[in-house]
Amino acid sequence: MYRYIDRPVAGLEDGPHFLIWAMRRWVESMHERRCPSCVTGPIFAKWKMMAGLAPFQAMMATLNRHGLRAICFAPACCGQVSEDEAMLLGLILDAPRRPVPDMAEALAMVVEPEQASALQRQMQALAGAMNRAGILPGKAPRSADLP
Repeated sequence: MYRYIDRPVAGLEDGPHFLIWAMRRWVESMHERRCPSCVTGPIFAKWKMMAGLAPFQAMMATLNRHGLRAICFAPACCGQVSEDEAMLLGLILDAPRRPVPDMAEALAMVVEPEQASALQRQMQALAGAMNRAGILPGKAPRSADLP
């Protein structure tokens, strides 16, 4: 979490930058009563992340419906990563390497305990899609431009 908090979005690696954009656009589309998949889908396609679209949508819906508190996302135009965004980046990007019990314990503090395992699977699937697309941190950067 602390590696992302208050960092400039423009300075993030491709994967975290992609996730910040996608999460903010998802929230914005819900506020505008627009279909989040229609809003985020084209950029998932551009980044060869279509395998990650369903787990991303499920993750965001789980956080929205079963969160223990409101998660604060910055507006799409904000140049800094918010505290809650940093927490989610850390959870998603560490999901493949984090021991299952530790991850379950952390997620039980974010969503209703009975939803923690579903959220863990969603985050792991999203991170796996990012890895296959080459945008999980630690991979070589892609040449495509993020919005």
